Amino acid sequence: MTNFTYLGPDNTLKNKISESATRLLSTHRFYANLQLFTSRIAFIFL
Repeated sequence: MTNFTYLGPDNTLKNKISESATRLLSTHRFYANLQLFTSRIAFIFL
């Protein structure tokens, strides 16, 4: 988990940044796994 240091009155910006970053990372990982899975299936069928 990546921690962003933000010096401010509240942590809303920090929470939004970390939330969006983790969401982006998880979706990227999901699509990478999906692509690997489909390429493996295509290789088996070809």
